[in-house]
Amino acid sequence: MVHTLTLKLTRSMQLRQMLKLPSEETDAFRLANSEGDSISGLIIDIYGNTAVVESSALWVEVHREEVERALRATLQDDVEIFWRQSKDKLVQEGMSKEELETGPNPSEARQQMVKEHRVEFEVELGAGSQKTGFFCDQRDNRARIAQLAKQKDVLDCFSYTGGFALHAAANGAKSVTAVESSKAALRIAEGNASRNRVNVDFKEADVFDFLKGAMENGQKWDIVVIDPPKYAPTQKSLERARRKYHGLNKRALSVTRSGGLLLSCSCSRAMTGSGKFEDMIASAAQDAGKRVTFLGTFGASPDHPNHPSMPETKYLTATLVAVFDT
Repeated sequence: MVHTLTLKLTRSMQLRQMLKLPSEETDAFRLANSEGDSISGLIIDIYGNTAVVESSALWVEVHREEVERALRATLQDDVEIFWRQSKDKLVQEGMSKEELETGPNPSEARQQMVKEHRVEFEVELGAGSQKTGFFCDQRDNRARIAQLAKQKDVLDCFSYTGGFALHAAANGAKSVTAVESSKAALRIAEGNASRNRVNVDFKEADVFDFLKGAMENGQKWDIVVIDPPKYAPTQKSLERARRKYHGLNKRALSVTRSGGLLLSCSCSRAMTGSGKFEDMIASAAQDAGKRVTFLGTFGASPDHPNHPSMPETKYLTATLVAVFDT
């Protein structure tokens, strides 16, 4: 078991090294992407000298010691391993709630510092954080917005700990506004802005309500980013989610200046796989009285590989559009 896991993780690490990860500029990346790296049920994110293991399969829990030994053998560094359980998925795998409570516990919550394209972030590790604590899958899309942000007014919606906002601010944006409903995430985001010596106007608010208020007040931005949570966790919820995406995009388009840009994201596999994300944006634009031109559709950063026979591993869509008044 240890030998086989070490071989797979070593192969995964070699691929990341081909992608120049880690580097002097970036030390946060995904080492193991479950089925995408042919290690179903095992996700490992590297944050500096910490490896965060997200366990979502029974075999991972049963062989926790072997997984940790293989990981140490692969990295060959004094790495600290942080163990995180995806409890809902483990229950689906057959583990009882009693087994989860009495078995080996996940690691204690703590903070970890990382850097991404030289921008520094505090990552919250623990049960209260989203996923493993940071969204490495949006790395390339954050860099894309950073390259476009100079002397622009930028709005980052669902900012979490400031990902898009900080990159825009660090790359010369004229102004940056970041909207997030979580008080805990905003606290970290504000610390991140201070740490990087950039100015970001953080707003604790529901994004839908914030955008409605901005429309009423006639506020506009040159670049708008919307990166909402998973609205369509299943195919059954797709139609309801599509309506929510439509309403969100309509409001986001309404506050984008003519000639500006909207980056609209979805992390819902059902929405991505439907092939109708661009149609939804076009419909929302029409309802908002806007005209859009599609500039590109992007996925997760390449350290999140997809399995060719498992389309569900391709979950992230980020569509960049130019927005014009009609």
